[in-house]
Amino acid sequence: MTCSIKCCNTEFNNIEAVLIDVSGTLIDYEELWLKQIGYLSQILAEDHSTIQGELFRTRAMIMKSLGADPETGNIDYTSVLFSSNTGEIKAILSNVLYLNKVNWISAIESVNKTLIKMEKEIDFRNCTRLFPDTVNLLDNLANKTKIIAYSKRSYENSRKILGHHQVDTKIDKLYSMFDFNENGKSYLECSFLSNICEDLNIKPENTVVIADCIYDLSLKENILFKRIIINKIGLDNYFINKYHLKNNLSRLKEIKIN
Repeated sequence: MTCSIKCCNTEFNNIEAVLIDVSGTLIDYEELWLKQIGYLSQILAEDHSTIQGELFRTRAMIMKSLGADPETGNIDYTSVLFSSNTGEIKAILSNVLYLNKVNWISAIESVNKTLIKMEKEIDFRNCTRLFPDTVNLLDNLANKTKIIAYSKRSYENSRKILGHHQVDTKIDKLYSMFDFNENGKSYLECSFLSNICEDLNIKPENTVVIADCIYDLSLKENILFKRIIINKIGLDNYFINKYHLKNNLSRLKEIKIN
């Protein structure tokens, strides 16, 4: 099965697989991210502050370290939150506490404990929603090409979220970034998408990658991938030129399937 995909006056022919990022492309995670950042910041600040002014300062430091503006709640999509693995995020949070004069070992233990508690207390499925054009795109791709979804979350959590929104049956296969983790490296350092193609015996030159984040399109990957970015945050020319992002769309519905 192959199809043709057109966007931005560019047509990709003989496409045998479409690799789609789940988070931020098919499913809107912004409410979940903000809740997680707010939860982590509040709990860690409460546990390590003795006066109210110190609490506010510590909370703001943690939110900023995770890429959120403590005053507006706006998320910086180029922050470490979207380019680091869990271990690196733990280290960043622990370092914030350490800078706030918390013993290093106590800081690490506190972060680990809070992350575990957060996973149990926040219902991640109800904090996510489908982007309006997700179902139409998947339906238009169905039976024309292989639909491969990938996520920075664990396989189990990603599967639950896709199932919660009733689109799991529309996807041929789901991968987690953890599936091809190379010796604990950050996913930015791994040839993740190339590994998917190799696993499925798909040619990169016959593959389109659809993502919402520049990091997903700037991996150390085969240059033959066709790349489409759903640019919801307005990338400036620096990133567009650096990563050769010619196909920048604002919504999934701008992608035409033939």
